[in-house]
Amino acid sequence: MTMLRDGSQHIAVVERRGIPMCRVSTAAGDKAAEQVQTDLADKARAWIAEFLAREGGSA
Repeated sequence: MTMLRDGSQHIAVVERRGIPMCRVSTAAGDKAAEQVQTDLADKARAWIAEFLAREGGSA
């Protein structure tokens, strides 16, 4: 997962075998950097779980 920042928006690029698969983002507001990373990781895990369910669980 690659982390990017654009102003107060933080973006995580979810990759599979080096290929970008999805971008998830959150607005930081007054959140600490650690909380922003946790929020993005949670969103990324949710997206990965949904993706794998659609793909039949193959990684």
